[in-house]
Amino acid sequence: MANHKPDSKSKNLTSSGLRLNKYIATHYGCSRRDADKLIDAKRVKINGRVAVLGDTQQAGDVVSVDDAPVYEQKEYTYIKFYKPKGMLSTYASNTVDTEGKATLMDIPQFAKNKLPYAGRLDYDSEGLMILSNNRELVSSLSHPSSRSSKVYRVWASRSLTPSELHDLESGIAYKGIQYAPCHIHAIGSNKYSVTLYEGKNRQIRNMFRFMDIHVRRLVRVSVASVRLDGMKAGEFRVLTAQEVASLASRSSGQGTRSSGQGTRSSGHSSSGQGTRSSGQGTRSSGHSSSGHSSSGQVSSGGRNKH
Repeated sequence: MANHKPDSKSKNLTSSGLRLNKYIATHYGCSRRDADKLIDAKRVKINGRVAVLGDTQQAGDVVSVDDAPVYEQKEYTYIKFYKPKGMLSTYASNTVDTEGKATLMDIPQFAKNKLPYAGRLDYDSEGLMILSNNRELVSSLSHPSSRSSKVYRVWASRSLTPSELHDLESGIAYKGIQYAPCHIHAIGSNKYSVTLYEGKNRQIRNMFRFMDIHVRRLVRVSVASVRLDGMKAGEFRVLTAQEVASLASRSSGQGTRSSGQGTRSSGHSSSGQGTRSSGQGTRSSGHSSSGHSSSGQVSSGGRNKH
């Protein structure tokens, strides 16, 4: 995988080391703003000393959060996974919330490593998820401010009228939730490509439900520059060096080593669905995706929660 070394001229570096909030964000797994909050709350120490805002981390320094050392991650694993329908995007299992449904814990390799993931999908939806121990990258892809594009294929119960399509692209309000502008275009009979730049719960299902249209199938085909092309439900594989470099350049501009392996997978998919409301909006843009696959596959099913 690609190796990326921090540039000494980067705004994240000072003449005396790496900015502490940047170090914590990268290796503890949070945003730099949240890292500042940890420092301000006196939960961060450098070599046993309570850190203050503006501190830097120098080679050999031991940084801790809540007295637990935060070690630099030397290698990162990046995996893309085609989550099948009927699986919950969670590592929880055998709980009241999961109700016996399949989860990521049903995939041995995922259960062992519990990699953080970007791009949660609801129980009835399927498609691309990205898993990585590069917590800063995962946080960047997940945070609304990154405006990372996510492209979906949507099979609808009927076609959108030109007016409905325009309203959805412009952004609607549904049950008190404002959905940002997006991009939608027809790619077949009652089939659409939808590009979002945010990821609110059951967003696409709710948008179509607002128009009294039922979403029969929903597949995410890309997240940012990573595509799903060629993968089958339940499969996963390690990202290529090119895919990793592309994601790293989109996130913080600083990448690090990546490594990782994929292996077999098992599971079912997830998605969500909503109900209708009212609203209106403004318009948007987007793009689409695809990708390809690599290792194990799994079958599955599961009760439809909705």
